[in-house]
Amino acid sequence: MHCRLAVIDTSEKIEQGLAAIGPMINEGLITLNDVEIAKYTHRALPDLPTDRPVREIMTPDPLTVQLQTPRRRDRRVVVERIVQSRAGD
Repeated sequence: MHCRLAVIDTSEKIEQGLAAIGPMINEGLITLNDVEIAKYTHRALPDLPTDRPVREIMTPDPLTVQLQTPRRRDRRVVVERIVQSRAGD
């Protein structure tokens, strides 16, 4: 199974992550690359209210998939969750 994980963070945090993930990799390749950012943009998000508890804002039932789950099933579960959430609108 092929897997690619891209992480952008400080050198210190990357080293910490490698120390944790490295021993888990039995076969494959880990690469490190410096990044030159040509453009950064993001979608506008509404300001989150600071007077409400996090549990009122965050997703109450986050979607979790296991590494062993076939990707086809992962996609189906995600699509089903999107459809269910839109049906409730």
